[in-house]
Amino acid sequence: MFELSKIRNLTKTIKILYVEDDVRIREQVLGMFKQLHFQIDVAIDGKDGLEKFLEKEYDIVLSDIIMPRMDGMQMIQEMKRINPDIKIIITSAYNNEESVLRYESDINLYYDKPFSVPKLINDIIVLMTPPE
Repeated sequence: MFELSKIRNLTKTIKILYVEDDVRIREQVLGMFKQLHFQIDVAIDGKDGLEKFLEKEYDIVLSDIIMPRMDGMQMIQEMKRINPDIKIIITSAYNNEESVLRYESDINLYYDKPFSVPKLINDIIVLMTPPE
């Protein structure tokens, strides 16, 4: 486990784009991320997510799969075309094993909803911590 001071120093530098159409889930996750001082922007669907991605540089995109206007997998394909190094974390309330397997090389982490936000935060810290 990490020391709290190291976690806070790291989270202040991580820029996340969070794409989620469910208001309840979005607010719950956002609250916990803000407590740890992550730099986080929110998009309400895939089209909104892609527009924000084009405006600003992010370290991680955390996204739902099934959303209106543009689904998460279409959005991720476009993002990876623009920045192949972007870290992608997918969440889904539906069994999307086929979609996830098809785009496995584009995805760093996958979570079934409901998921543990503290575990997600820990995994993000691990993902973004440079090797010592």
